[in-house]
Amino acid sequence: GRCDGLETEDTEIHNSIKDTLGGLEADLRRAIESLYLEIAKVQDLFQKELTNVLVRVDKMGSELALCKQAVDTGVTTTTTIEIRKIEVPKQKTFNGTRNARKVENFL
Repeated sequence: GRCDGLETEDTEIHNSIKDTLGGLEADLRRAIESLYLEIAKVQDLFQKELTNVLVRVDKMGSELALCKQAVDTGVTTTTTIEIRKIEVPKQKTFNGTRNARKVENFL
C-alpha cells in the first residue's frame, strides 16, 4: 500500500531530475559552442591585426636601413644652408671724442 505510492513518486522525481539535467546539459553545450565560435572570431581578428603590425614593422625596418645607408654615405635629405660671412662695418678706434652723428649712423 503505502510504499507503492512512494516508489511511483520516487520514479517521477528521478525522471524529472533526469529531464532537467538533460536540458541543462544541452544549454551548456550550446553555450560552449557559442563561446568557441567567439574565440575563433577573436583569434582571426588578432591574427589579421598581428599581420598588419608585422607588415608595418617590416616597412619601418626597410626605411630605417635606407636612413642608415644615407647617413653612412653622407647624403642628407634636408637642404643644407651655406654659412656666409657677413662683413660688419667696424668703427674706428676711440681717440677721445665721438661724433654723435657717426655713432648714430653706425647703429
